[in-house]
Amino acid sequence: MDAPATTPLPSSYRIVDLTQEIYVGMPVYDIFIPTQYFPVMTYESIRAKTKDNWTATAFGLLMCDHSGTHVDSISHIDDTPGALSIEQFPVERFITPAVCLDVSHVQLPELYTAEVLARACDDAGLDVREGDTVLLHTGHYAKLYPQLAYMGNHTGLDRGGMEWLADRGCINVGVDSPAIESVLNMGNAEPTTMPAHRVCRERNLNNTENLCNLDHVAGKRFTYIGLPLPIRGGSGSPIRAIALVTD
Repeated sequence: MDAPATTPLPSSYRIVDLTQEIYVGMPVYDIFIPTQYFPVMTYESIRAKTKDNWTATAFGLLMCDHSGTHVDSISHIDDTPGALSIEQFPVERFITPAVCLDVSHVQLPELYTAEVLARACDDAGLDVREGDTVLLHTGHYAKLYPQLAYMGNHTGLDRGGMEWLADRGCINVGVDSPAIESVLNMGNAEPTTMPAHRVCRERNLNNTENLCNLDHVAGKRFTYIGLPLPIRGGSGSPIRAIALVTD
């Protein structure tokens, strides 16, 4: 068997954690189950079974595979037989070169259009390259998290913006808001419903939502790591997302 492909990491870097905390009461869409974390083995129950006062504890975790910081599989948005579930993607897909574009000045009802993204690249002296992850610093997390209002009032990519990223080789787009879509393009039956997700489905792209701390990497190029759990048949997965930044 051939050795798995590896992605070289920078020899000197600082780590920026881009992952939201998982906890009971964390903001989630009301169509998802609330996150639950509960004891299944307690110190007291184990101590009672031992003679040397040794003890341990363990907890059960119940959450949606799209709650908190997570990445979508193609099967999340495509019911075609053979659409990739999360464990079918190679792990290298989630360890990539990356850029973070500052689009925090764009507010509803405006969208992240191709023009907005191109200007953000020009302002930062960045370009989107083949195989890149592109993160969008929207400012939404810093503004509203952990209020319930965080789950709404966010803008997002239009079709043209997502196509602009795909045309330049982006394989994964991430945001510090609940969705890569604007709330104006979610939950309705119009032809514009979920335009960015539609492009992801058409172009076999991943998208990552509910990131945080993107202000620390905005305007930079870095190495992005956002590894999903290999959930069999998973429509997505919680991830631990980090940036390896060389300044």
